[in-house]
Amino acid sequence: MTFDEVWNTAPIGAAVTVSNGRPSPAGGLGAPRYNQWRSHNFSGELLEKIDGAPRVLRISDAGNPKTVAYDVCEDVPHTFELAS
Repeated sequence: MTFDEVWNTAPIGAAVTVSNGRPSPAGGLGAPRYNQWRSHNFSGELLEKIDGAPRVLRISDAGNPKTVAYDVCEDVPHTFELAS
């Protein structure tokens, strides 16, 4: 799904998987490049749709309880999947 499709169809509370399409870098958890990659590749709950310029989807990070949420802006390429 695209950003627009999520914006227009996903309800708040929906389970969302986010990906920037890049492979996981070497180093694993704790490595700076991995942490940056992980912030663009995660699953969580759609918490909020922020209507601004650009529009933003605020999504929790189910895999990292220390991270409250990530904001995914419409002008940064990502793909999305909704849990069925």
